[in-house]
Amino acid sequence: MQTRRSPAALPLDVVLTACLYAAAAKGEVQLLPAGEFAARDGRPGKGRKWRLNDNQGAALAAKLNARTVALPLDYEHQTLNSESNGQPAPAAGWATRFEWRPGAGLFALDVQWTDRARQMIEAGEYRYISPVFVASKVSGVVLDVLHAALVNFPALTGMAEVAERIAARLAGTGTTPTDERHSMTIDVTALLDALGIAADATEDAAIAACAALRARAEQAEALSTEVAALKANAGKPDATQVAAMRALQTEVAELRTAQRTREVDDVVTAALASGRLLPAQEKWARELGASHIESLRGYVGSAPQIAALAGTQTKGKGEDKGGESNEAVALKARAYIDEQAKHGITVSAAAAVRHVTRGA
Repeated sequence: MQTRRSPAALPLDVVLTACLYAAAAKGEVQLLPAGEFAARDGRPGKGRKWRLNDNQGAALAAKLNARTVALPLDYEHQTLNSESNGQPAPAAGWATRFEWRPGAGLFALDVQWTDRARQMIEAGEYRYISPVFVASKVSGVVLDVLHAALVNFPALTGMAEVAERIAARLAGTGTTPTDERHSMTIDVTALLDALGIAADATEDAAIAACAALRARAEQAEALSTEVAALKANAGKPDATQVAAMRALQTEVAELRTAQRTREVDDVVTAALASGRLLPAQEKWARELGASHIESLRGYVGSAPQIAALAGTQTKGKGEDKGGESNEAVALKARAYIDEQAKHGITVSAAAAVRHVTRGA
């Protein structure tokens, strides 16, 4: 008695290949990939992509399934080219059922190939499907699929091969005569046994079991991807740490701004007290100091002292007359500004100097 092999013991690629055989037998072809994609010739434009997420893809499949007219598949997009080249555009097949598969793309189910198209696919003369679709110029989301074509160089990247060649082998043709390098014989009984499916299972039961295996394989692959992402992010700061770091950076920036404001206040107050800066220049001096404090220091240091103004602000008692020095006036003015600020009152440097000198 043979011991049936457990499906879990099979390598992932074997399971997926076997599932591809079952899918091919149903005549399935991929029409569009999932996610973001573009054409090899650069469409839809530099820096742009077409896109389909799972919700958008499911809506598109539902839209196609609601139609009463079958979706045509031709050769080399002859439906588009017939008007210009004058040649007929015979159909290669027809599709009436569609399905969106999360993370995989849009698929046509039970494609009814013509005898000619089937022979060409089985012979390896055509390998890919190229869709003609409508997409939003703003978002890039695919809105509709008009028709598709058998081609050997698809415009879209990420498209799977037409699986009909494998389907032909599974259906009993056994080999691909035109490509001996890849010829093989499929033992369906052995294949079912390897997948853990009873040899006397019905076609629907076998397909359902294969679909379940495929779902398990995809789930395992998704978990592997998640684990890899967790490992890659190990040691990186979490959202709380990032928020704390940003708050600290903001606090440092505010402290630096406050320090710069204090430095500007000190320079401007001293310059007004010494007569090196006119009261009308206070606003300009503050704006200069906010961005270029050293330039303000340089200007004040080189500006001539206006004796009359300094004398006026110290009631005629300048440094050379034995009265209160300009530095002392500046310190008192600075203290007055700070004191008024505690009461919510903003006092300009010029007003502070006038207040101090009036009371001297």
